[in-house]
This record gives sequence, C-alpha cells and structure tokens, in this order.
Amino acid sequence: MACRRARACALVEIERAVLHGKGYLRIETDSIPDSLASDQILVQTEVSALSTGTDLGNYLGESTYVPGAPDYPRWVGYSNAGVVRGIGSGVSHFGVGDRVFSAKPHQSKFIAGPGDLLVRVPEEVTSEQASLSYLTGLGLAALRQARSETGENLIVVGLGVIGLSTVALAQSMGANVVGVANSEIRAQAATSMGALGCIASDAPDPVGSMKRLLHGGEAD
Repeated sequence: MACRRARACALVEIERAVLHGKGYLRIETDSIPDSLASDQILVQTEVSALSTGTDLGNYLGESTYVPGAPDYPRWVGYSNAGVVRGIGSGVSHFGVGDRVFSAKPHQSKFIAGPGDLLVRVPEEVTSEQASLSYLTGLGLAALRQARSETGENLIVVGLGVIGLSTVALAQSMGANVVGVANSEIRAQAATSMGALGCIASDAPDPVGSMKRLLHGGEAD
C-alpha cells in the first residue's frame, strides 16, 4: 500500500463474492486503497469465470474435507479477466487500458503487486475466453507432464471444462484424441473440438471401442 496509516488512506468501494457456508454465497461491499505503491496495478474486473469443479464444489460444501481447505467465510474464484485502470510510478510492463488475466477471486476491482500472476490478453481474445485461461492451462500442464508428442494416441477421461480444453489442445498439438464421457452433450462437445470420438463411461467394452476409434491402436 502507498500510505503508511490506514486512516490516512482514501478508500475505493468494491464488491466481492464471499462464501459463508454451504449454499450461502453473498455479494458484499469491501474497500481497497485509492492510491497505489510504485509497483502496484489497479485492475477492474470484466469477467470472473465460475468453475463447475472448484467453485461449484465449494458452494455445495464438498471442499471442507480437503486438508488445508480454508474455513468460512472465504473468498472464492480464481479466473479473472479485467482492464488496467491505474499503475504505480514504477510500472513499465503494463499500461492503463491493457486487458489482463489474473487468478484473483470474484471481485469488482483489485490491486496487483509484483508477486501476483498478471498476463496481458491479446486483442483477438475476448475477456470471456481469457477468463478460462487457468483451466485451459491445467490441461496444457497435464500434456506437458505426460510429454505428449505429435501422432500419439491420447485418452481424455472426464469431459468437463478442463477435459474439453485438454481435448482441443491435444488435437491442435497433433494427437489422436478419444474422450471418455458420462454425457452425450459432453461427448458431442469433445467431437466438435477435434476428438475422433468418445466412449461412454459405462460402455460394456471400452477397450474394444477405443481400438475401433483408433483404427486398432491403443493409448500411448
């Protein structure tokens, strides 16, 4: 913060999503400093994506059993696309008006420091698309960890947001992709993103189905 004493700081009102318990989500008013330190950046949120995994699980109370999970009340969200509205005197890598992605919670504005993830969004990418960057990045990290190579046969089990992103990424990297789905809608989405086809999670002969889709091949 740019000011040393709280009472000397002018404050800006913001809104943020706070989860107070299972099924109890509130949009609350909070405040952030109106002035920036030399290395800080003020960002106004345009889109804050909701994850059908983590966010929904938190809302349904299904994350409380995870070791180290924060207690209530808790901030939620981690996929934020916004616009830079102010920069400190020492900031040179971002400018006012730049669109950026961050892993900040669901809130209308925030101040980012040197240690915060902040990535410039290309002009051709919409804020809605950018807000899903983190989830797409998880799929990319999985492919890199598996050392996926062009021409390999890959099976993606589970076709939620991350799974579908992985299908699209793997196909663009030259892999032959087959999905495993528990929903016809998700199977259709995976096929539209480049999967050769999908196997139902309750298929009686999943190995045979896989080989037919891969023309006799198996997963690498």
